Amino acid sequence: MERLPWTKSAENEFVASPDGKGKVRVWFKDTAPPEAQWWWTVDTRHFTHSGYAGTPQAAAADATSSWYALIEQPPPRDIEGDCAKAVAAIEAGEFPEALVSDETLFLHRLMNALRDKHLPGQNPPPPPEHVRKAMARLSEELFRRRVG
Repeated sequence: MERLPWTKSAENEFVASPDGKGKVRVWFKDTAPPEAQWWWTVDTRHFTHSGYAGTPQAAAADATSSWYALIEQPPPRDIEGDCAKAVAAIEAGEFPEALVSDETLFLHRLMNALRDKHLPGQNPPPPPEHVRKAMARLSEELFRRRVG
C-alpha cells in the first residue's frame, strides 16, 4: 500500500488528496482520551469513513488503509439519472426490456416519475399510448414481484 501524500495545513491538520478530488484528514483532539486523541476522516466523494487512534502515525495508517479500501468500492448507482434516461427512452417510444429485470426500488422510482410527468393533478389527460403501455408493463412486473 502506497503512502499518501500528507501535508500539514494551517489548522495543524495533516491532509492528503491522493486523487485530487477526495480528501483525507488527520487532526489532534485534546478533549478526547489519550487512546483516541488523533482523529481521521476519509472522503472519496462517494463514500466517507472516520475513526480515531492514539498516535498520529496510527491515525494516518488507519486513514490510509481506509482510503485504499474505499476507492476499491464501485461508485453508487445514480438512480435519479438512470431514471431520467429511462423516462426519456420510454417517451421516445422505446421500452428497454432490461428494465423489467432491474431492482424493485428503481422500478418504483421510474413508475413515480412517469406518473408525476404524465398524470399530474386531478383528471389529467391520458398519457400517450406507448407511455401507457410501458407503465402497464412496469406495473405488471411490480405486481408479479409482490405476489410472486
